[in-house]
Amino acid sequence: MLPRSRARPDDAARKRLTARRRAEVERASGLVAPNAQIVHLGLPDQSLADYEDVVVGEIVRRCGSDMLILAPWLDDGHADHDAVGRAASRAAKQTPCRGGVLPDLAVALEHP
Repeated sequence: MLPRSRARPDDAARKRLTARRRAEVERASGLVAPNAQIVHLGLPDQSLADYEDVVVGEIVRRCGSDMLILAPWLDDGHADHDAVGRAASRAAKQTPCRGGVLPDLAVALEHP
């Protein structure tokens, strides 16, 4: 049996988790950047490494000169977080975003 954090949830549990994570993003964004536009790409949980090129493309396509890319710490140990950090780092080299990327920004998240 896999540890709970690595177990694959069933569809109902996955939908609840997705809704919970989206609410967390909205709440955190409201505190840090209330005017930020949040975009959810609808990519599958626990396999973002397979979609790094898609994430890079979406960041490059959406990022303008008045934006800053913030991404997860590259070594936090969560495969999806690491993949997004790598994608953001790659994308920053291809965008006009002011300030580039801060992929090593360590952010403490509380997961109840």
